[in-house]
Amino acid sequence: MKRQPLYRPTRSELLILLALGLPITLLTFFNIDRWRGVLIALATIILVALIDRIGLTNRFWRILGRIAIRQKLSVTIVSTVALITSMLCSWYLPPIPLVHDEYSYLFAAETFASGRLTNPTHPLWEHFETFHILSIPTTASKYPPAQALFLAAGKILTGIDISGVWISFAMACAAFCWMLQAWLPQRWAFIGGLIAALHPFMHYPPNNNYWSWTQSFWGGNVAMLGGCLLFGSLPGIHRKPTAGMAIAMGAGILLLANSRPFEGAIVCLPAALYLLIWLRREIKKGPIKFHLIHFILPISLILFCGTAAMASYNHAVTGSFFRMPNQEHEAQYSSAPMFLFQKPNPNISYRNENFTVMYLKWHFKAFQFQQNLIGWLKWRVIWINTIIVFFIGPLGLAMLWLPAAWQRKPVRLASFAIAPLMGIHQLVLATTPHYVAPAACLFLLVVVSCLRQLSVMRIGHQKIGRTFTLSLLMLLPVCILLSLFQRGKLPPMANVYRHNFLHQLEQSDGQHLVIVRYLPSSFSNGFPWVYEWVYNAPDIDNSKVIWAREMAPEQNRNLLEYFKNRKKWLIEIGPETPILKPWPEPAPTPPTFSQ
Repeated sequence: MKRQPLYRPTRSELLILLALGLPITLLTFFNIDRWRGVLIALATIILVALIDRIGLTNRFWRILGRIAIRQKLSVTIVSTVALITSMLCSWYLPPIPLVHDEYSYLFAAETFASGRLTNPTHPLWEHFETFHILSIPTTASKYPPAQALFLAAGKILTGIDISGVWISFAMACAAFCWMLQAWLPQRWAFIGGLIAALHPFMHYPPNNNYWSWTQSFWGGNVAMLGGCLLFGSLPGIHRKPTAGMAIAMGAGILLLANSRPFEGAIVCLPAALYLLIWLRREIKKGPIKFHLIHFILPISLILFCGTAAMASYNHAVTGSFFRMPNQEHEAQYSSAPMFLFQKPNPNISYRNENFTVMYLKWHFKAFQFQQNLIGWLKWRVIWINTIIVFFIGPLGLAMLWLPAAWQRKPVRLASFAIAPLMGIHQLVLATTPHYVAPAACLFLLVVVSCLRQLSVMRIGHQKIGRTFTLSLLMLLPVCILLSLFQRGKLPPMANVYRHNFLHQLEQSDGQHLVIVRYLPSSFSNGFPWVYEWVYNAPDIDNSKVIWAREMAPEQNRNLLEYFKNRKKWLIEIGPETPILKPWPEPAPTPPTFSQ
């Protein structure tokens, strides 16, 4: 196929694009660190321009090309950069779980690390009931197991939970570089891998503590890895199917099914259509014995074994091979359905106020708000903007070259694969960047392609596009550093206090029972996840520190009697800073005397 030349605008068109694009790029740094961020970004761009004046830009560009033609070396460098960057971020600001989902994934990780698929229901489970964790029929996370398996692997290898996140991120970035090697020129595959590894919003999203993919425990790395394996194997299978490509595709599908099953299934549909068209053409050419041996049989075997393992896990948790833990959890707790056109269930009775606030004052109200067109449009604008900003990051300048990049076949194919996922997600209650992680590789492919278009821009004989491209690449680590410093200045959240109390009790003598009392004022803001303190390890009875929910007096007496040999503490959660104090012992009953 004849190679299509890259689009080069006229000088006036280029000046207009740069006049529009530079403010977009600088706005990212303004949101992170106001005018100081803008000045640092401008200084970086000027520095790259000065380096270009002494001829180092072309030398650096040639070095990138020499590394890129060695594909395995490129993948290794990308994974190493991703691993070191995420580790350094965690070293500077050690991550702690902040939201419900993270504790649920950590619960599953500890379960897997101990060699179990699930846990028996505790006899006093009402005191330990918490978000996103099933208590009956067994005690397990509601989420698919892939993310927790990586966390468990990291904990087994290093003793640190977050190391599983580092490993999954490094693998996802390496797989993205490998995928781009089949879609783009080698230099741009290497650059694209470095963009993913140094993408600042993967490490620290702007103005958000929760959606980090490398510094939280619920990111989208595993689903991104699955998408990269799926779409990276498609061109190779089209050229000449091999067992290795079949294994990569099968592994990608299983990772998607066990990390983001709904979104993964949607992303798999365009790939399945592509394969069906390809297979039909191959059948017309003649016998398909070669394809049967090298592709169909290997991928069928992998998918069969993976499906059997998934069914076994479902059966261990829910008692049914075909009922996933998430389905069981939603049936027990969810008042608002996943899709906006489904019927809600607001009549669920919850055992504590936290669940009432979460599911009726947050989820259900969000569902009701989107039942009219105005409310739906408001939420869609917010969510779509969040996703676009997350994946583009500081590379907004490059996106002005999207019309030119659209002329390239890979960009059109990636866009057509993204479209069904984004379209269907407009009917979903909420969307966050890691929800669409199965298509992260496609979003980033479009961004890299736009950057490629920018790189060939010239004014006369000056390769101004290459200078701006390198400037944007240099801005990525600068953005990470600025975000790190800003995060260090944020006030502590409620879960930081919990983390500190837990650390103090773990360092003290004996075993402890902490009873959590929620004051009515703690529910005033209607956004409850920063107020949840009741999280425990899977093996509750043998834990050094146990967190329990205060309930009715009779239930509390049963709890105190069950753990009578532990030191007992009370913590009251309200608008004030929480204080850990001894549990008040009941006053002794005065003796009675007979007449």
